Amino acid sequence: LGNDIWGYKDLETNRLYALTGQTDGASIVDVTTPTNPDVLVFIPSTLPHFVNWRDMKIFENGDFFIVADSSNHGVQYGNMNTLIAKARNHRMAMNDSRRIYRATLHEDVPVNTDVGNVHNVAINEESKTLYVVGSTQNGNSQGSQGGLVMYDVSNIDNGIEVVGVYSGDG
Repeated sequence: LGNDIWGYKDLETNRLYALTGQTDGASIVDVTTPTNPDVLVFIPSTLPHFVNWRDMKIFENGDFFIVADSSNHGVQYGNMNTLIAKARNHRMAMNDSRRIYRATLHEDVPVNTDVGNVHNVAINEESKTLYVVGSTQNGNSQGSQGGLVMYDVSNIDNGIEVVGVYSGDG
């Protein structure tokens, strides 16, 4: 079952992609030809059970962030271009033009566990800030009480870091 979708345009190739949320993870789909979508990458959930609510966002440079409203999920992140290239290389090596590359958690797709469950995520391209809200998991919400947790995501190759928390009701 699908639960969210976010679009991405590769500015070098002009190809169009969708990052889609499912109950068991997320997928990167080439939708350049809308009548023939091509699933390139499957990104597994950090959890062993199905999750009905995921949210995701993508920066213009291809950096993406995936959250789920279920305990202990955390924030998954990576780069669309990197995973797309791995998927295409995997297909060539396997001589199979429709094989789906299964991303490896913590290698292909790191996971930040400063928060657990998250209801929604937003981004600010200019400041390279990721905003997560609705993390109410006791002991793993940075004390936000469901409020705003802000991350510096200016260089995801070096990880993402909490830079602020707002726990006020508002």
